Amino acid sequence: MDDWAKIRQLFSTGQHSKREIGRLVGVSRGTVDRALESDRLPKYRRASTVSSFDAYAAQVRVLLAGTPRMPASTLAERVGWLGSASVFRDKVAAIRPEYVPPDPADRLVHEPGKQVQCDLWFPHEPLPLGHGQEGMPPVLVMTSTFSGFFQALMLPSRTTSDLLGGMWSLLQAAGAVPPRLTWDNETGIGKGKLTERTAAFAGTLSNFKSWLRGTHRGVSAEHLQVYLDEFIFRYNRRRTPMAAFQTLLGLSSQHPPSTRAEIVAEGPAAAKLG
Repeated sequence: MDDWAKIRQLFSTGQHSKREIGRLVGVSRGTVDRALESDRLPKYRRASTVSSFDAYAAQVRVLLAGTPRMPASTLAERVGWLGSASVFRDKVAAIRPEYVPPDPADRLVHEPGKQVQCDLWFPHEPLPLGHGQEGMPPVLVMTSTFSGFFQALMLPSRTTSDLLGGMWSLLQAAGAVPPRLTWDNETGIGKGKLTERTAAFAGTLSNFKSWLRGTHRGVSAEHLQVYLDEFIFRYNRRRTPMAAFQTLLGLSSQHPPSTRAEIVAEGPAAAKLG
C-alpha cells in the first residue's frame, strides 16, 4: 500500500519518469505501470478453497435476501447445517453485508486528491532538543484520505504560525494542494471558526489556484515557481497597481530578459540543470 501511494504521488508531480520512479521506490517498471493503472488500493486476496459451507451458501443467500438480519443460528436451522456453529457464523458474517442496507449515517466516499486530514501526534517520552534540554514537541501528520499516503514534520509548537508553516512545508514537499485540508478542533486552526491567520492562509491558497486556472491554460511543474513568483508580485501590490507597473517597467529597463534555462532553474528542475 505504501509503494502504491508513493508511486502515484511521485508520478503526479510530473518530475519523474516511470523508470526513475521504479528506481526511487525500489520496484520494477511493471509494478509502476500497474500502480498507475489502478485507482484503488491493491488488496491481498487469498486463493479460494472448497468449504463445507459452499453447499449451503445458495440457500443462505436466498434467506438473507428476504431477511438480511436473520440470526446465524436461525439460518443454520433453516438450511439444515450440521457442522461447526462458529464456522457457519463466520461464513454468514462474511456475506451478510451484501444484503444489509447501508447505514445512512455512514456514507463517506473519499475521491483521489480531494482531501488531506491534518492531525498532531506527540512523542510518548521526552526527546533531546539540544543544549541539555528535553521536550515533547508536536508532530504534524498530513494523510490523504483516499490513498493513505502521509507526511510528517516535527514542529516547534502548536501555535497557529507553526501549524501553518508546517502545512506549507509539507504541501511544498508533496508538490500539490488538495481542495480541502481538514482539522479536528485544533485550537491553533480554529474551533468552529477559523482563526484570522488560518482564514488568510486558506484564502491565499484559494486565490492562487483560482488565478492560476483563470489566467493560464496550463502550468508545468518546471515553471511553477515562476508563476508563483508572479502571483506573489501581483498580490502584494494589488492595492497599488500603478506602482507595480512602474516597478516592473524599471526592472525591465535595467535587466536583460530571462532565458528559458534561467526560468526553469528557479523551479523543481533546478537540481537536474545543476
